[in-house]
Amino acid sequence: MPCRAAGHFEKLALSNSDSYRTKDGQAFHQIDFYLAPHKNQNMKKLFTLLLLAFSFQLSTIAQQLNLDSLHQVWLDESQPDTTRFEAMKTITWEGYLYSNPDTAITLAEKLKTLAQEKNNKKWEATAIKIQGLSFWIRGNNAKALEYYEKSLAIAEKIWNKKGIASSLGNIGLIYQDQGNTAKALEYYEKCLAIMEEIGNKSGISASLTNIGIIYRNQGNLAKALAYYEKSLLIGEEIGYKMGIASALNNIGAIYIDQGNTLKALEYYEKSLAIEEEIGNKSGIAVSLNNIGMIYHDQGNLAKALAYHEKSLAIREEIGNKEGIANSLRNIGNIYYRQGNLLKALAYCQKSFDLANELGSPERIKDATLTLSKIYEKQGKGIQSLEMYKIHIQMRDSLNSEEITKQMAQTESKAQFEKEMLIKAQEEKEAARIEAEKIEQRNTIQYSGIGLGLFALFGLVFFLGRIKLPNWAVELSVFLPFLIFFEFLLVVSDSSVDNWSGGEPAIKLLLNVVMAAAIFPLHSFFEKFLKKRLFQN
Repeated sequence: MPCRAAGHFEKLALSNSDSYRTKDGQAFHQIDFYLAPHKNQNMKKLFTLLLLAFSFQLSTIAQQLNLDSLHQVWLDESQPDTTRFEAMKTITWEGYLYSNPDTAITLAEKLKTLAQEKNNKKWEATAIKIQGLSFWIRGNNAKALEYYEKSLAIAEKIWNKKGIASSLGNIGLIYQDQGNTAKALEYYEKCLAIMEEIGNKSGISASLTNIGIIYRNQGNLAKALAYYEKSLLIGEEIGYKMGIASALNNIGAIYIDQGNTLKALEYYEKSLAIEEEIGNKSGIAVSLNNIGMIYHDQGNLAKALAYHEKSLAIREEIGNKEGIANSLRNIGNIYYRQGNLLKALAYCQKSFDLANELGSPERIKDATLTLSKIYEKQGKGIQSLEMYKIHIQMRDSLNSEEITKQMAQTESKAQFEKEMLIKAQEEKEAARIEAEKIEQRNTIQYSGIGLGLFALFGLVFFLGRIKLPNWAVELSVFLPFLIFFEFLLVVSDSSVDNWSGGEPAIKLLLNVVMAAAIFPLHSFFEKFLKKRLFQN
């Protein structure tokens, strides 16, 4: 996802911690991109910002008090099991999942242990899924996938559709992170189908967002925008603020791709306001970073620096190391453009060291490019060349990885299409066999009904030798023809449907014509049979 910085476009990594999750534990990405800046710099605006900061602090305090209250509920063994489960889930998700994933794993383990003690498979699956989310947030996709699949297996065993759908969506995210787009899309669509079936609108919103991101990554902006807008409508319908913020942000990214910066800023500003309202720290950090990026692009370095420093502070607070490395490099870039080479060097060196610790080629590539420029300005040609060599090495490595990923995606897509073709052929063959079975069944039943009618008319002829009451004679004459007419309706039903196009009035008219056609035959046999029966 390109962002303008220092006169060129750079790729900002979409870190796992810059993502949302639904209340059911289904994660979905937020595009880490531009967000609209605040334009007014007067005292009134400053007061507003201070008020917002104070409000956010109060919100944080209130949230902590709520978590403490929930912890007391969790410790109270007299509470119903479901109440305790819900309390621990809320504590884990709202309090620690994104800010302290290690603690979230520990708390989820407590939740799992209690669920196992109570033999509650649904909550056991939920706890395991939360642990998977914790690993995913920290970038350990292999471990996350392991836990998601365990959760999915339990949900399938007890046929918990919401749990199944949530796990499918999370597994799709793993495949998306691995570059296996076809597999990711397959899981997202399965998740979406189940969410639609059970009417889980927040889950539908998340699934639509994830599918939209895949189409955006494939360059199909129109289709991506359509999915984002559907997600936004659902989020607004149910007041699902996380989903609304994500959809607005993603729509803004589409407008950036289309070159419509003003429209993008409109959506980013709305998204930022919601993120601040709900206190999503990782989302706020992304927003501040992206606002700083757009100010940087506009040449307003002072404002850009202020926003990047705020973003860095939050990322340090929540321990988002990938984001910290990115913010450090962005701040270093600003100082470089301002001519403050010592500060630029200090920040970019920190970014480089952290990127090495993380083993992040993307962050190493970014930091070394700026470091190379700084050393060049300082007249340190050897150090500049060394940094530039590392930059080229990381760039080539990333390009190679991208080519490998694209090849894997192409191969995966071909395999997916092959599987879909085989599945379609199998379904077609199954439909053919089923049609043959139905035709054979109908032939047998039609033959049986025909023989039954023949036997019924034979019985009526035989009754001519027996003295019957008048009502029995009338019934004996009326009933066979009634059955015969109904049989004709059944046999001709598919043909009548084809001729009429399913329109009731035309079907009625055709049935009337059929009745009129057999009326003379009915009159003849009615007279003949009544004469025979009444003779006795």
